[in-house]
Amino acid sequence: MNKLLYAGECDIGFQRNVNEDFLSVKELDEDTIIAFAADGSGSTGSTFQPASIAVVEVLRIVERLFEDHKDEFLEHAEVFLEEAFRTAGRVLGSFQTANEELYNGYAASMACCLFHKDELIFAHTGNTRINLLRRNRKTNEVQITLLTKDQTEGQKLIDQGKCSFDEYHLRSERLVI
Repeated sequence: MNKLLYAGECDIGFQRNVNEDFLSVKELDEDTIIAFAADGSGSTGSTFQPASIAVVEVLRIVERLFEDHKDEFLEHAEVFLEEAFRTAGRVLGSFQTANEELYNGYAASMACCLFHKDELIFAHTGNTRINLLRRNRKTNEVQITLLTKDQTEGQKLIDQGKCSFDEYHLRSERLVI
């Protein structure tokens, strides 16, 4: 595989007491790496973190499919990742169903990138974004390209001109898909 450099950083967020972020990178084989960034919501300091639960669930599915059906998985990775994300959402929903008082609002926004040889495949849900950073070989400048867009009601308000990007962070709609 080409040499990949990666890094991650979590931020506790605006007016939060618990960091609900989770980052994970897993080498599936010598040519394939999958990386996750997830932002949970609705947890308390004494409960399992929804972001880590969601990532572990998606990774469990990806590892099994990759091991059992590597060629099919790589050919249709977007489909398999979407279904794995849906499954993780159902797992988090089961926490709410089991105990609405403790797990009210239990959810995770998540993004993942699958690097296979020279190919990048990505999936995301919610307001977690994926940016591609590249260095221009001629100018040596770093170029940043936003690859995903929020799938939230808050983003719809921005798109409709009903709120600014600065106001977005104060709106509850930023957490509603």
